[in-house]
Amino acid sequence: MGTASEPKPVKLFVALLAADNDLFSRVENSLCVLFGPIDSASATLPWPVSDYYESEMGRGLSRRFLSFERLISPGALAEIKHHAYDVEDDYRRAE
Repeated sequence: MGTASEPKPVKLFVALLAADNDLFSRVENSLCVLFGPIDSASATLPWPVSDYYESEMGRGLSRRFLSFERLISPGALAEIKHHAYDVEDDYRRAE
């Protein structure tokens, strides 16, 4: 029979999508305030996968992935997602 235990910490990563590549650095700064230092960032790459977001975000979208240095509890993911929505809303209103 197993024994219940606290789950091991996990690596937090985010995927960013934007039509304006200058937006990436501003959003990254906001995310660092919330989640700590970034330890890895992908190149900014074109995202030709779908036109689903064009009406909301425009054409010519790019994608960038980030991961954060500090490991987190998997139990914190729901709260983290809400913080990410808040950051998204802040930048949506700023445009």
